[in-house]
Amino acid sequence: MSQMGSVDSQNGENIHIRGKKVREEVQVVLNDYGKIETQQLYQELTRFACGECENLLKNMKKRVKAVVHGRTKEYDSLRKKLNDLQAQDNLEDLEKNPRSKEQKYNRKKQKLQNIQADPNRGPGEYEFLEKQVMNLKKELENQPQQVPNFRAWVAWGSNIYEHPEMGDLAGIRIGLYLPDDIPKVAEEIDKHFNRKWLFGTVTGGRDIIMDRNLDAQDHLNGRWHSESLDGTVEHWEHYGYKSWQVVVELKEPQCGKLEAYTETIKQLGLKSLRVEIQIGTVVTQAWAEVQHNIIYKNPDNIVATRTMQRIIDAINGLAITTDIMLRELDKALQLRN
Repeated sequence: MSQMGSVDSQNGENIHIRGKKVREEVQVVLNDYGKIETQQLYQELTRFACGECENLLKNMKKRVKAVVHGRTKEYDSLRKKLNDLQAQDNLEDLEKNPRSKEQKYNRKKQKLQNIQADPNRGPGEYEFLEKQVMNLKKELENQPQQVPNFRAWVAWGSNIYEHPEMGDLAGIRIGLYLPDDIPKVAEEIDKHFNRKWLFGTVTGGRDIIMDRNLDAQDHLNGRWHSESLDGTVEHWEHYGYKSWQVVVELKEPQCGKLEAYTETIKQLGLKSLRVEIQIGTVVTQAWAEVQHNIIYKNPDNIVATRTMQRIIDAINGLAITTDIMLRELDKALQLRN
């Protein structure tokens, strides 16, 4: 066998081994999540985080009006999500360590500390390594946050519960009355919790068509499109749901409020307790709930016809228009004051 063939064979074997490991780790998480004590932990975490967000809003300098509610992910929903995450990633990506640059930075930083404490270090050795560490730090700070490949994340030994997509096991939605309060609340959330992952502005699964349409038959189609569960492409005039999303972890004093679940936390291998917070307007969140129940959950007693989809799309436009009008009304009131 040629050297190239041997390398390909070895890579294929590595991918197979890591793929098997991913499936096993996912099954462990599902088994653990199905346990009563794990469900109780995340239900209590959701209630606690919900209360923290409500108190945060009450204590802001300018009182912010909002509706806060939490939701703990159901077992079947988690199973579907984990299956979807595995299906989205390429097998070849298992060979890429999603934390390679971060790990390299940590290794260099530790080596720098060791050299600093070594009285016999060579001339210029510390300065040379210090420059490398500073450059790596800048690269990490400036690189855009991209959600890591899930299968590579698990295959290389990272905790599944720490993957950004797993933050919504305990999820909080903050629906604000006024759109301009979103940046203010986002800032307070960053102060109150430790931010672990920033998704930023997230829209509801629709992509915009950038190319110019040259087919008269498609002229009446909206510029936004999505794919239904059966693979059908659906067109929309409006972008759908929009929110500011962040995954946070509880700070040490806050974790103390959940000490009754210490043993469960230890068994799951959790280093911290994380929550996904979505900040939007109460108007668009109300629309999103209705749309999600009809289009995506697709209950047996509801058949989402094309007419119903157009009505939902039109209501989305009204919700977006309402938010715009509320912004302008708020600005007008501030000018009067």
